[in-house]
Amino acid sequence: MIRKLVRPIVPQSILNLLGRYYYLDASVPNKILLIYKLIHWSVYEALNKEIFFRTPAGLSYLSMPYNFSSLVVYARNYRDPAIQMFMERTLKKGSVFVDAGANIGTYTVPASKLVGEAGKVIAVEAHPFTYKYLVRNIAENKLINV
Repeated sequence: MIRKLVRPIVPQSILNLLGRYYYLDASVPNKILLIYKLIHWSVYEALNKEIFFRTPAGLSYLSMPYNFSSLVVYARNYRDPAIQMFMERTLKKGSVFVDAGANIGTYTVPASKLVGEAGKVIAVEAHPFTYKYLVRNIAENKLINV
């Protein structure tokens, strides 16, 4: 009953806060910072605004609202810990990396830094709207090997 009353008034991004917190809780050690980031992200989503953020590694991202991959990178600085560790272990200067379904570049951008100027990253994103963000993030990070 209360949910039916609240839903038309409260934006979906705010209603999603609790689920997002539980998803990210185990992988983010600083809970206060996590809560701040989730609220910050949710407010931008509620206002339907683009979200720009920079990771501690110096990678920059511009995201559209309601992009879960972007939220995860914003909250914990990388998309998936196991994949990030795999990339760091296996990608060397001069390697080639293919990112099929590249989204906004959450793997493309760090892979580009790992393979260096001698390497190559091939990023494929089929959705035209999302592709525009991928291209903008490649430009924002001055990636010449993508």
